[in-house]
Amino acid sequence: MNCYGQAYGFTPDASHQGVPSVTRVPGFDDQIPRNTVAEDYAQIILDLEKAIELLGPQEKITDCTHTSTIACEALLAKVYLYMGNWDKAAEYAAIVMNKVPLTTRDGYVDMFRNPRANLGAESIFRFDSYGHSTTLLSLYDPTRSHDFEPDPSMLDYFDEDDIRRSLFYYVGEDCEEEGYRGQTFVAACKHLPYKSISDPDDKHPYEFVSRCSEMYLIHAEAVAKGSSHDLNSAAKDIKALQARAKGVSVTDIDLIWSSQQDIEELIEKERIRELCFEGHSFFDIKRQCKDLVRSATSNAQVKNISYPDYRFALPIDENEMQANDSMVQNEGY
Repeated sequence: MNCYGQAYGFTPDASHQGVPSVTRVPGFDDQIPRNTVAEDYAQIILDLEKAIELLGPQEKITDCTHTSTIACEALLAKVYLYMGNWDKAAEYAAIVMNKVPLTTRDGYVDMFRNPRANLGAESIFRFDSYGHSTTLLSLYDPTRSHDFEPDPSMLDYFDEDDIRRSLFYYVGEDCEEEGYRGQTFVAACKHLPYKSISDPDDKHPYEFVSRCSEMYLIHAEAVAKGSSHDLNSAAKDIKALQARAKGVSVTDIDLIWSSQQDIEELIEKERIRELCFEGHSFFDIKRQCKDLVRSATSNAQVKNISYPDYRFALPIDENEMQANDSMVQNEGY
């Protein structure tokens, strides 16, 4: 849906083309049409609700690399967020927040850079990459590649005392070659495990699919935009994340806001700080039906896409188009 369909709000009733909603094993020659986005989201919700029923009650995560009731509840919070069903998004986000705690400031960096030893840190669902290829990591390693670096403007989002800022600086470890040892590089270190980890099979990123911080941000946005318009609760969620990042009490965080728009801007900036390089940014822009604007220093070939635009959905593969007479290509391709 995220890749091949436009956002839920692209049409007032989400009647635009989604993806085929397959609820049975299709035959080899079946010609399967695309469902509407509204139909697809309804099926996603039914599937997740059925999964929760079958998996049964769960109060804490015991294995974050397999699906669970809590993972399904977290996915429901995200699905309702993408639909703009704010009250249901807030409801499910709150359920998960009560079950999965935030990790501490002291453990924040290690849940990314020493992931296998910290798999459970605020984890809801993570990819199990044990024993898999480490080729991807070379993109993040500034001693091996300069192809994957943070845009310089990213650093402006973080105060000096924000622990998240440290994930944009790579300090050469003692095991590095002499030219890199002790040197500091601007780099995207969020998915770059420490090289000093002894077991090579532990040097994998174990990327997050879902973690507790995201639930705080979903809850903040949902209560601010929902029927309660509870801006104070939204501010409380933001303060919790900022207090953790700075290593202070929530009461020491002073947010400046006076309107709904102010709170929404604070949430947007906090999503960038907390969830950057975790696969959210483009889809946040898309679901909110906003223009995509990249900075002048970005090395992206396309720096501006005004919403709406056909490029917010990918083209259907030509092989699929030839094999399925019922398939309809996305507009613009």
